[in-house]
Amino acid sequence: MATVDIQNPDIQSSRYRSMPSPQSVAPDKGKKRKKDKKKAPKLSKADIGAPSGFKHVSHVGWDPN
Repeated sequence: MATVDIQNPDIQSSRYRSMPSPQSVAPDKGKKRKKDKKKAPKLSKADIGAPSGFKHVSHVGWDPN
């Protein structure tokens, strides 16, 4: 369902007044370039070992019993 916002010109609320848009800032000032980032090499299954010291604490999910 679509709605239409009808503003009352008699109401002098700050939310109905138009706000000036902020001045635009230099585009490169706060942004980091992607090519400046160094990516870590991808890991393969051979690089990852089996879990050590694993202890099953609790079960989360459906249990038929």
